[in-house]
Amino acid sequence: MSEKLNDSPWKAFFEAVLEYKKVGPWDWMYDSDIFGIQNPETKENLYPCVMGNAGEVFGLFIYKGERGLNSLLQMSMGMISPDSLDIQHIQDGWLLSFDNRDDLTQLERNLLKEHNIKCRGKKAWPNIRRYDPGFEPWLPEEEDLPFLTEVIQQTIETSLRIKDGELELPDFDSEDILLRINKKGDAGWEEKVIKHEPYEATYKAPFLDEFTQHRLKKLKKSKNIFEVDLFYSPAPIKPNNNTRGIYPKILSVVDQASGMVINVTMQESTEEDPTMVFFAGLLEAIEKADFLPSEIQLIKPEVECLVSGFCEALEIEIGRTGFMEETENFKMGMFSGMMGGSF
Repeated sequence: MSEKLNDSPWKAFFEAVLEYKKVGPWDWMYDSDIFGIQNPETKENLYPCVMGNAGEVFGLFIYKGERGLNSLLQMSMGMISPDSLDIQHIQDGWLLSFDNRDDLTQLERNLLKEHNIKCRGKKAWPNIRRYDPGFEPWLPEEEDLPFLTEVIQQTIETSLRIKDGELELPDFDSEDILLRINKKGDAGWEEKVIKHEPYEATYKAPFLDEFTQHRLKKLKKSKNIFEVDLFYSPAPIKPNNNTRGIYPKILSVVDQASGMVINVTMQESTEEDPTMVFFAGLLEAIEKADFLPSEIQLIKPEVECLVSGFCEALEIEIGRTGFMEETENFKMGMFSGMMGGSF
């Protein structure tokens, strides 16, 4: 192997991955056995979750920061269904899995070949992908590999201590999480129990200017209810197979009584301000309908932030719900068309 490959962060990473597979901590650990590992440089916590005890997917999901951990907690509490169309865009972290060779892309197979990683059999091929909301799962950045390698090594050590009865993790349902911190260099890892602070996303609230407000107030007020939702497209924008795809966000406005789709707005570029794009889409929906609804129904806090000032100014009720039938019908039809009838 060339000196360049010996110095590659991928080499140390794959060595840790193969050791992790050899140890096989999924034999005694569950996906509810959560602990944290703090990056000594950035002070960000990563939360490894051992996968494989159920005998389906073998590997490790490394959740990134509090947003990543929050996605795990939401799924575990049933707040997000594993079958949800949005689940890929909720998870934030890195998935290490041991897959069949045919499950890997050519880019991923080339990476293993380049670093002389030889595997045989089913669920034996290591694969690491970065899950980032709004983006296609992709290979991690090389700059992230050194600490990901450290996280895998720390997971091996921690899991073996749990196996030997030397360490017990706080209950998953509690607010306590064991955190490993490095304060003294390579041999200086220590532990403390921290309180998990729920992650709260913040959204930008758009402003309805007085001129537009005055113009819209002249519209007739109806008894109609509009369902408003924000979701990711099922198909990414992808220039070529070697480029990471981007899933654009879509705003839909659907009339609940008739099921008619009033307006659909897509964020065409990541350089656009999504709040202003979707607020303009909401205003366009009102102009197309040529009347004001009595209520706007929504599910997501992000949508509520988008419409709250608009609804307050125009005296429109906000209805929070857990399911919008007409919106789901529209999404399933659109997704089926975009994905070639696979939905």
